[in-house]
Amino acid sequence: MAQSSGPRSLEMGTAEMAATAPFLPPADLSNRIARTAGGLTLRLRLLLAFSLLTLGVALVGGLAMDRLGALNDKAAVIRDNWLPSTAVNGQMISAIKSHRLAEARLLFAPEADLERSLQALDQRNQDVEIARRDYQQYIVMNTEDEQRLHAFDQAWAAGQQYQMRLRELVREHNRDEAIALYNGPLRDADTQATDAILRDLAFNVNQGRATAREGNTIYAATRLLLWSAIGLAVVAGATLAWLAIRTIAAPIQAMTLATEAFAQGHYDHPLPCTDRRDEIAGLAAALAVLRDKSAERDRLIAARTTEAQSLSAAKTEAETNLATLRQLQDQLVESEKLAALGSLVAGVAHEVNSPLGVAVSASSTLALETKRFLAAIEAGQLRQSTVDRFARVARDSTDLLERNLDRATTLVQHFKQVAVDRASSQRRRFNLGEMVSDTLTTLGPMLRRASFRVETAIPDGIDLDSYPGPLGQVLTNLIQNAELHAFDAALPARERQATGQLLRIEASRNARDVTLRVQDNGAGMGEDVRRRLFEPFFTTKMGQGGSGLGMHIVYNIVTGILGGAIAVASTPGEGTTVTLTVPLTAPHAADDASLGPGTRASALGGPSPDAPSPSPREPG
Repeated sequence: MAQSSGPRSLEMGTAEMAATAPFLPPADLSNRIARTAGGLTLRLRLLLAFSLLTLGVALVGGLAMDRLGALNDKAAVIRDNWLPSTAVNGQMISAIKSHRLAEARLLFAPEADLERSLQALDQRNQDVEIARRDYQQYIVMNTEDEQRLHAFDQAWAAGQQYQMRLRELVREHNRDEAIALYNGPLRDADTQATDAILRDLAFNVNQGRATAREGNTIYAATRLLLWSAIGLAVVAGATLAWLAIRTIAAPIQAMTLATEAFAQGHYDHPLPCTDRRDEIAGLAAALAVLRDKSAERDRLIAARTTEAQSLSAAKTEAETNLATLRQLQDQLVESEKLAALGSLVAGVAHEVNSPLGVAVSASSTLALETKRFLAAIEAGQLRQSTVDRFARVARDSTDLLERNLDRATTLVQHFKQVAVDRASSQRRRFNLGEMVSDTLTTLGPMLRRASFRVETAIPDGIDLDSYPGPLGQVLTNLIQNAELHAFDAALPARERQATGQLLRIEASRNARDVTLRVQDNGAGMGEDVRRRLFEPFFTTKMGQGGSGLGMHIVYNIVTGILGGAIAVASTPGEGTTVTLTVPLTAPHAADDASLGPGTRASALGGPSPDAPSPSPREPG
């Protein structure tokens, strides 16, 4: 395969292309551009292209937003200044006209309507004053607006003086002089006031139109900018499409044709794009390797067939060995269960033996005293002291019998419930605190000689609709695992208070789940051990009492039968925390009535034959 030429500076290639472009025909120019772009990776080319497009869109968008902001400012000036000013100008002109009309009506008002006409004139004067106050807020100090308003105020003040004289003449019934005043000085004053407002109105209208023209100019410039940007985007898109076809699509099509030729056995077909320095060159190199391997493949078909037959035989042997291994695993699981039941029976015998022994001693003492009491009666030697002694012994013996037999009955009930749950694995409603207490009771002999003490913090009222037997087995396995791995087994039990070795069981719940934590302050474990904690047959105490199935069984029970999750956190020298999260109502995937011994053993002890082993990272 031909080797690519040495690296060439991108700046040099670009400058050379720019210098010679006017003298190159179109085909040579496109080839030069393609070779120059070929010096960059496809990722970099696409990144540059889209970056330029994005930058252009951002620049155009920024300019357009700036222009639109200016257009909005012009519209705001018209809306907030010129339009309200013009409206107030109109209100003042209308008020002045109404005022002028009220003055004319006053001249010809009958005597009976004179007061009403005067009141109407006062109302029109007030309207003009109100309009004038509204206009005051739009006046800018030291401007022509203020000068026009001052001219209005002067004319209006003069008109008010003439109006006072008009009122006097009307009340004196001097109509001719009143009419002369109305058509003379009063009209001039009103006309001057109106002219001042009209000049301001014309100024506001002109300013509004000028602002509107500026807004139209900004709009036209913005529209031209956007259309120009659209045109440039179309040109840039067409250019990028052409470059993509020349530098990406065409080489890929050529390699597709070469691949089809190689698939038909034509290994002498030329391989394109070997002189590039991008991902397509890497693809061409990989295709060359594929071409060489395809030729070699034809020579190795017979050898591979023989290997396949050998692998098939090895697969059959491996499957046979795997079935044997799974059978051994099931047997080990049953052995673990039998060992647990044996420990339970030993606990029953040990726990019940103590109260029964006391009861037997009390009954023997009572029987002996009864014989002595009857012998004294038969001999006729019954005394008050004998009766008192017999009564005391009978009372004490009866009290010992009742208390110890009650204790034995309670223990047998606890053991019976635990034994039924462990043997049947049936679903029922139960209280978590009572289940933990029953489990700890069955482990009483082991816990009394253990080098650690157990504390529980189980809130009242946590009721589950689940499988108490499997959950109790999980708790038992965790406690036994802590005894074997977390604490110093050689430490005498009487020193556990002094050392502070502690295993704490606590629980909490929410609306759907209950969280049970088993935490110890023992030796802890490293990350490599924690990751493999749930692997079957993995143990750090092989030959020292550990089978490597305890935590594997725990994982399968929690994630399978109980439908929950398990997580382990541990730090060497600081202890281990196992967190179980199980639903308050277990899933109904397992039918209690259909769980036979073999099925139940598989559910408790390991995955199904077709299921993979649990990932060591799942617990964490």
